[in-house]
Amino acid sequence: IQHYTQAVDDFKTVLSLEPHYKFSYDAYISFGFSAFNLKNYDEALTQFNYAIEKNPLKATAYDGLGCTQFEKANYNEAALNLRKAVSIEPNNEIMLTNLGNALYQITEFSEAQRCFEKAIKINPINQHALNGMGICSYQNNDYKGSVEWLENALKINTTNKDINLNLAVSR
Repeated sequence: IQHYTQAVDDFKTVLSLEPHYKFSYDAYISFGFSAFNLKNYDEALTQFNYAIEKNPLKATAYDGLGCTQFEKANYNEAALNLRKAVSIEPNNEIMLTNLGNALYQITEFSEAQRCFEKAIKINPINQHALNGMGICSYQNNDYKGSVEWLENALKINTTNKDINLNLAVSR
């Protein structure tokens, strides 16, 4: 339902009542994503770090931390944490796509492309990974390949402004 403000309040209540709850790391992760969706990135960072402190093997906590750092334009830190997420869950197409996006921002195009390729193998209709392949192909001077990847992404979502813009640039 996406009542993130209420969710943040609820998580604060739960964690204040039982701060040592066995599965508190899941509450911290959910709290972090609620704060993230409210664009309260500092709160999100705090909650994802708490989750990692409680359970350093939760890939979703590293993914949330990396996505938050990405939104704050801390791309190197984002890539570092997204690499940790992917090392824990190597076949998670969303985490692979998130890592590819961070790597693209720090101009590691070949590694980004490998992440997008793997995400597409897992889910061939992942529009974000297809878009990523398109922009990486463009950066690698493969303009024809770029257009093909982006046209495939556009077949999945014709209204995505990023895909449309990237396709226009690639042509």
